Amino acid sequence: MVTKLWDRVLHQRGAYSKPAIANGSVLVHERHTRLVCLDLADGALKWDVPVGDWPDRPVVAGPRVLVLSQGLRCLSLATGEVLWRDEVERYTRYLAVANDVVLTGGWRGYSPLQAFDLTDGRLRWQTPEPVRTQRPVAWGDGLLLGNGSRAWLIDPRTGREQQSWQLPEPLRDAELRGLFTVLDADRCAVRCGTSSVAVLQRNSTEAELLRTHDGPLLPEAPVLADGLLWLRRQGGIGALAVDPSDGTVVHRIDVQLHLAHGVFPPAAAVTEAGTVLHPDGTTTRLGTRISAVQDLGDGRLLALTRNSLRVYRI
Repeated sequence: MVTKLWDRVLHQRGAYSKPAIANGSVLVHERHTRLVCLDLADGALKWDVPVGDWPDRPVVAGPRVLVLSQGLRCLSLATGEVLWRDEVERYTRYLAVANDVVLTGGWRGYSPLQAFDLTDGRLRWQTPEPVRTQRPVAWGDGLLLGNGSRAWLIDPRTGREQQSWQLPEPLRDAELRGLFTVLDADRCAVRCGTSSVAVLQRNSTEAELLRTHDGPLLPEAPVLADGLLWLRRQGGIGALAVDPSDGTVVHRIDVQLHLAHGVFPPAAAVTEAGTVLHPDGTTTRLGTRISAVQDLGDGRLLALTRNSLRVYRI
């Protein structure tokens, strides 16, 4: 049985909206130019603020929300009030927070890396030249970056490189989607090559090849759900789930259907047409044109549709 708990029209394609969930709230972009904060229980509007054209995905850091568009803004999660704002280089994309530092830059090698203090927005450091990296992620107290056949971890307070890894295959260009999935304090998975997943470990400079699939995979970060890494095949048609400890395939979804990004734990995928594919072969019908799903716990599922954000209970 499926119950739709609430629905919010976004006035744009849902795939552009990049929601973030924290403290009983969901933050999502609307109309290409605004960020709204909704109550996760019933979808009620908490606040709505203009943030500039085509903002990057918001990042929640404790009581603050970071938003990057034609500038870097730090908002209050509770009220949406702008706490501070900084200018950034043109074509700056990517946003990550670690150890009270906000990192921007590195997309396509168009801009330098810039690091700002989370508390007051002052510039902590900046690289002298543009840097090319795939989307950085926070890993413990550090920030993980990667380009080509190399990944490296930096101290966010100084920009100093702390550790680096040589990857078994080069990183694909994932644009804004990212390629890294943090598993725990000591391990991080990375999609590399046409069909491989490697694992970086903090106690080693060697990247371990975890899995090489027998066909091309999408250039996107694996989804970690219920202790498994989910990987969509090229074109988003079919998927598999592997054990991050040894690469064993635990689930396969061999369907000629386009799958939405994300998983409904423990092992249910969702088609873009709106069907939940359960591992026992049963199905559950949702709405149509779903681009991404996110588990909310307690049988609830958040779905991005063609032009809305919906929450279901299954």
